[in-house]
Amino acid sequence: MKQKVELAKTVPGVGDQTALNLLVKTQGFTKFKNSRQFACYSCIAPFQYSPSSSIIGKTKVSNIADKTMKALLSIAALSAKRYDPQKTHILI
Repeated sequence: MKQKVELAKTVPGVGDQTALNLLVKTQGFTKFKNSRQFACYSCIAPFQYSPSSSIIGKTKVSNIADKTMKALLSIAALSAKRYDPQKTHILI
């Protein structure tokens, strides 16, 4: 388990909390068959809502999706975007 956490933390922006949540909620990265399933589970894959075939509505995420995972992934993405290891300063 420790090796998987350390491997997840090699991704830019992923820290202890995000790595541990990823590991637990994906059951050691074995719960989902592909990345699309995980994207649906973690609410980062919106679906188009249309009550009938002629009306196109806004995109929405499932109500049963894991919003905590979405928040952690969003924070990790923002952190990775702000930090560039090629430069010695933080980007604004």
